[in-house]
Amino acid sequence: MDNVLEGKKVVTIIFALMLFVAASAMIWPVLFKYEFNGKIKREVYYVALLAVAALMVRLICACIYTGHNYDTSCFRSWASRLAADGFAAFYSSGNFNNYPPGYMYVLYIIGKISSHYSLSAEAFNIALKIPAIICDIASGMFVYKVAKKRFSLNVALIVMSVWLFNPAVITDSSLWGQVDIAYTFFLGLMLYFMAEKKLIYSYFMFALCILLKPQTFIITPILIYGIIEQVFLAGFDKRIFWKHLLWGCVAIGMIFLVSAPFGIKYVFEQYKETLQGSEYIVQNAFNVWGALGKNYAWITNTASIIGYVLIGISVVFVTFVFFKSKGKEKVYFSAALLMLCSFMLSVKMNERYAFAVMLFLLLASIEKTTKNNTLSYVLMTLSQFFNIAWVLFVFETDFYKYYPSKQICVYSAINILIFVYIVYVGLTDYCGVIGVKEKSSEKVEKKC
Repeated sequence: MDNVLEGKKVVTIIFALMLFVAASAMIWPVLFKYEFNGKIKREVYYVALLAVAALMVRLICACIYTGHNYDTSCFRSWASRLAADGFAAFYSSGNFNNYPPGYMYVLYIIGKISSHYSLSAEAFNIALKIPAIICDIASGMFVYKVAKKRFSLNVALIVMSVWLFNPAVITDSSLWGQVDIAYTFFLGLMLYFMAEKKLIYSYFMFALCILLKPQTFIITPILIYGIIEQVFLAGFDKRIFWKHLLWGCVAIGMIFLVSAPFGIKYVFEQYKETLQGSEYIVQNAFNVWGALGKNYAWITNTASIIGYVLIGISVVFVTFVFFKSKGKEKVYFSAALLMLCSFMLSVKMNERYAFAVMLFLLLASIEKTTKNNTLSYVLMTLSQFFNIAWVLFVFETDFYKYYPSKQICVYSAINILIFVYIVYVGLTDYCGVIGVKEKSSEKVEKKC
């Protein structure tokens, strides 16, 4: 119960800090108008201001809450082992590890710093959160870059704030201590390069994401669709085909190169073990299986088959949405839809497997500014926030008390409604199959 109360206090502090930042943002333009007389560029000033404010919120949260006990202890153990024994012995030692080699380089650096400076346990935990916090800020800058192409400075800053002060993002990185934002950021870049017709860069972003999280494989169909559309359907040219094939092979080579110090054989075995997934039907994910009361139920062949069939149907549906839609926004929305379908329908999901959907939906709403797109992002943010916060502040306090909780069934039912709504958005705003397409708002365009 003490942990539950502590969690509520932390959430209260987060929202208080966010309100403070929002109120300050309204006052600063009045107080500092004189600063923009050529001395400091207005755009740079406000972007830096938001980034620093977001950084302060995250550092405070990182300091006041230890993090998820199990995940934090794993990261701390891995960092210490890497610093002491190096890369070659990491996977071959037989000790538990379920992360691919990409993030191990980051943990190696943190482990070396900790051992060199003899960091306390508290300082070590904060250091483990710093890479995710950096990626948080970087992703906010990325969102701003995309928004600035479409909107005025003021609107782009608001969009940047909507991501930087997203409570689900703050909770996952600064409180929990997880690193979902790392691969989410690079997945966002992959989709951005696809949307901007710079597909070769996408290969390297995808390879980097594979090195960070095996869940990246869920998005593989989207990359394949981009290749089909931009290489085969856009006037097939042998020279372009061989160019993309060459760079694709180089990206694959990068995966092997990064993995080599750990031992290719052991890395392959680690991927294989991780991709086999959990032995449970669902682990705290508010999805269809959670609504059926299957949280921490042992996986069965029947459940696996149903899950695979539903994912197959989902891939077919997302393929239809991608090729039926037009515009850059379809890349982001299709990726969001595919990952959300996997989260809601597949087995072996946990609470954070839909984390990247938030960024994808925000990018889609930037490119196609409709009420439905914006509402989809808001609903997905609330969904992920309450799912992550419930696990961190409630479930962790007493595994045996909360894993069969009827609350999961209720929360999962709510998530199903959100899922159905986003599917509906795909059929209306993107495919025009149901109803009439909603026109993008022109009020926030740069020209206005």
